[in-house]
Amino acid sequence: MLLLLKSCDLHDLAQKTSVKLALTVDDADLFQGRTHVSAGVNIVDKRGVHQLYDVVLKDFYEWGEQIQHHGIPESEHGPKFQPFTINNDSKATWYSLKGGSCKNKTHFCHLCACMKKI
Repeated sequence: MLLLLKSCDLHDLAQKTSVKLALTVDDADLFQGRTHVSAGVNIVDKRGVHQLYDVVLKDFYEWGEQIQHHGIPESEHGPKFQPFTINNDSKATWYSLKGGSCKNKTHFCHLCACMKKI
């Protein structure tokens, strides 16, 4: 939560007043009865200010790199986990390589020549 609040410049405000959040869940049927499920928090407060992914989420991506190489150590919260295989989804790749998506960039795709309709 701290990272999300800082990324939207709501960290100080959330210490003084309520900030609006939304819980989100996404799933997809992949193939052969296999699926994926993701759950998270969206900051939906209109007072939030978008910050750059490569600056604000730097710690998040470094954490991903850490668990990819070393796993998660044992703690009071649970056992040690072995290193993970980390892949970005398309949206994360768009944001990290292109700085945005089709909603805010004309040339948004890192794989093809797709363009936003102007």
